[in-house]
Amino acid sequence: KESTQIIQGMTVLLLPDLQGVEGMGSAKTLLDESEGGARYVHNKDTGKVVSVEVVPWKVTIQTCYGTGDANADAAYGRGTTDDDVKAGNITLGFHEGCHRDDLVAYLKQHAPPTFADMVGKTKAEADAEITRYKTASKAYFQAARANSEQVTDETGKPTLTEYKAAQAAAKKKK
Repeated sequence: KESTQIIQGMTVLLLPDLQGVEGMGSAKTLLDESEGGARYVHNKDTGKVVSVEVVPWKVTIQTCYGTGDANADAAYGRGTTDDDVKAGNITLGFHEGCHRDDLVAYLKQHAPPTFADMVGKTKAEADAEITRYKTASKAYFQAARANSEQVTDETGKPTLTEYKAAQAAAKKKK
C-alpha cells in the first residue's frame, strides 16, 4: 500500500512492492532521492545573490523483486537471525521490509544537510555552496543505504559477506 510521510521536511513516499522487475536480481529495496536541492538568483549587475530557494527532497522507497519470491526463505541477514527464526520471520519479504524500515528510521534519526543562506554572497560563493550541498546530500542518502546494509544484511546466519564468500567458493568448485 502506498503511503506518504513528511520526515525532517522531506516528503517520503513508500510505494507498493513491484514484482518481476528485469535486471533486479532476487530483490532490492531502493531509495530514490531524485527530486530536491537548492538554487539561487543573483543580480547580474552586482554579482550578488538576491534570493535562495531550497527545494525539500522528495524521497521514494520501494522494494523491487526480480527473480525473488517474497515468500521464499531469506538467504542471509535479517530473516536468518535466531530471533527472526523463533518469531517465524524468515522470508525474503520480511528481509526487504527490514530494509524499508531501516531507511525510514535513518531519515527520521538523521537530519539532511542544510543549505547556507547565500543572500548577499557572490555567485562564486553560491556556486561553491551548491556543490557542497549536493555532495553532502549525496553522502547523506548513501549513508542511509549503507546503514541499512549493515543492520539488515550483515547480521544473521549467514551475513551477506559470508553468503557471498560461500557463493564464490561454490563457483570455484565448478
